[in-house]
Amino acid sequence: MTIAKAEAVQAPGAGDIAAAPMPMEVGGAKVPYGRLLRFAWVLVKGSLGVLAGMVAFSTFVQLLTQYNSQILSSLTAMLSSSAAGTAGAPAEKKGGGMLDFMLPGDLQSAAIVFAVTAILMIVLIFGERIYAAWSDNLIATRLQQRLHDKLLALGPDFHRKHDLSETSLTVTAFAPGAQQIACDLIAFPVVRGIGLVTAILFLIHNLQALHGAPVWMQIVLIASVVVLPFAGWWFSQGIVRSSRRLVDQQTAVANEFMNSAANPTEIRLMGAERQRAASFGDRLRRLRAAAVAAAVKRELGTQFQAAVPRILSAAFLLYGIFFALRSGDASAVGAIVAFVLFIPLAVNPINELLTFFIGISATWPQIEKVVEIAEAPEEQEISGARPLAPSGSGAVAFDGVTFAYNPATPPVLRGLSHAFADGKISAIIARSGAGKSTILNLIARQYRPQAGTIRLGGDDVAGVTTESLRGAVVKISQFPVFLADTVRANFKLAKADATDAEIEEVCRRTGLWPILVNAAAGGRPLETVLPRKLETLISGGQQKLFAVTRGLLRKPRVLLIDEPTTGIDNIGIAELSKFLRPACQGVTAIVVDHKMSFVGQFADVICCMEEGRFADVGTPAELDRPGTLYHQLKELERNEPAAGAPGAAPVAEALDLPPGAMLGPDGMPMGPMKKEKGGMAGAMIVDPASLPPGMLPPHPGGPMPGPMKKKGAPPAGGPPEGIGGLEAVPLGAPEPKPKRG
Repeated sequence: MTIAKAEAVQAPGAGDIAAAPMPMEVGGAKVPYGRLLRFAWVLVKGSLGVLAGMVAFSTFVQLLTQYNSQILSSLTAMLSSSAAGTAGAPAEKKGGGMLDFMLPGDLQSAAIVFAVTAILMIVLIFGERIYAAWSDNLIATRLQQRLHDKLLALGPDFHRKHDLSETSLTVTAFAPGAQQIACDLIAFPVVRGIGLVTAILFLIHNLQALHGAPVWMQIVLIASVVVLPFAGWWFSQGIVRSSRRLVDQQTAVANEFMNSAANPTEIRLMGAERQRAASFGDRLRRLRAAAVAAAVKRELGTQFQAAVPRILSAAFLLYGIFFALRSGDASAVGAIVAFVLFIPLAVNPINELLTFFIGISATWPQIEKVVEIAEAPEEQEISGARPLAPSGSGAVAFDGVTFAYNPATPPVLRGLSHAFADGKISAIIARSGAGKSTILNLIARQYRPQAGTIRLGGDDVAGVTTESLRGAVVKISQFPVFLADTVRANFKLAKADATDAEIEEVCRRTGLWPILVNAAAGGRPLETVLPRKLETLISGGQQKLFAVTRGLLRKPRVLLIDEPTTGIDNIGIAELSKFLRPACQGVTAIVVDHKMSFVGQFADVICCMEEGRFADVGTPAELDRPGTLYHQLKELERNEPAAGAPGAAPVAEALDLPPGAMLGPDGMPMGPMKKEKGGMAGAMIVDPASLPPGMLPPHPGGPMPGPMKKKGAPPAGGPPEGIGGLEAVPLGAPEPKPKRG
């Protein structure tokens, strides 16, 4: 905590004066202190003992430092009295201050107390640093754990609005700083406030030691200790304003430069060089004036702020020397020494508090991101929620369900009613953005419908406990999560107490076990560590099979699979279909996918979604007829390869090219190429259809590639696909070894 770090580690009496606060950032944010205090209280209420210990520790060290300084001034007074021949007089008679009861009464006792407190200060300051480091890290890691757990508990609405990199940065980087600010918001004013009050009390005590000094002068001096630092802070606000004007001028110069640099050729052709030069020069003159004004104000502010403690020290010294000489009391020298020691101890807490609150203003945008996660509402179960029966039907029924992500937008589902049969595989198809995945999210209760009910085995999912629903419904997302950890650890995500035998059994049932054995390369499959780039170990289709197998480890009633063919080539889709359908036997599987070839092979029933409802429902054979959405999408998919990619370059037959000419990267004809030694006689434009099976057309300017080699035979009649693991092999080159997966 900064209350510990701000303490000066120095010899007693060194008394460095903290600089008055300067603006930490131009245009700091306006801080809602009520919201920040609520966050701080939530953060520390579980660690009140730790925070109270830090406050007590820091306060005691601060008071001990001040007491040690006062003992030093008392020692000086006693030594001065001794030199004047009055060493035997009681100490309280020499001072006459209100704190004399706390001070030793003779020179020997004062020396012993001074030495003991000086040694104790060194030990305690070290201990304070250690305690501060421990407490800071304890509370910070607790906050990070809380944020991590909170993010997992928040619904998809929050994650849709916040980028992953933003939340990651918030938890790992911003949270420790927010913890420190929040704790210090409670502790720092207490510690520094106590330090300010006690320093002023010691100053008053030493002012009273100067006999004959008028009370009004003492009041003025004490008031100036508080007022002048605030005057320095007020003066710094003018520096903020001048800095903002400087930033505005810097932005204007950059914009003016872009006006010229965006297209200098066109400006030159219009003969506008002088006009642009004059405009840019005018902006530079304004920038120069703003920079000089900001520098002058900053220097004035710096000098004024640095002068505040010096002015106070000089005023107290002149006051002390004048009345010491006037009274002729040799012990008054101790009061003069006390002024030198206590001016920094009184001014520093004020400057540190001002700097602290300026710092909050500068860092609030980062703190707010942490507060936003901490305050985000979690999904609450309705009162009286009951668990699902341990065993029951996997039938899912929608009854008049209406749902919209935003009340201001049209609903995605409009009175949807449908029953997904128990133990059957149902597929939902629709055009992009029609709400296919929304249905899966509603079944998993990631969202709640605005109208209608969703029942699982006859129970309304809105009225069951979250824990029992998570056990009965498993959702496999479009991009499943995998840990960079062992295969076993990844399976235990789904079931923490799963045994190796259970994991192996479900893997053998789905056909994943041979894949894991192959990936283990002779090792133990469950001990294999998955790399961060999982595709280097197993293919995309195998990853989806892994995710489904992991979900089946929970023995769910309902398995929801979102876009399983995303990012998988035709070979991978065929491999996935081979294993996935048998794996889903015995559960109610509902899949959303855009590949009609996969849906037709995988699903028992297809639901065609249009305008928020199911327009057609039937088996693949029943819906494969003109007029259905399934038939339309299937025909579009079938014709996709023949249509070619949009914007594809035309082949040679479509262009009247001279002999030896070629098409450039932009599809425009280029001149003939000279024959190089060992090269081609000329560049060729070849119709891909005329090439032998597996042969790629030549790359402009490059050698003719050889046939495409791949593990396994390509789909009959299908074109070569780059995402299917294909690679170009030069003619005559040895066949590469097949890659795993």
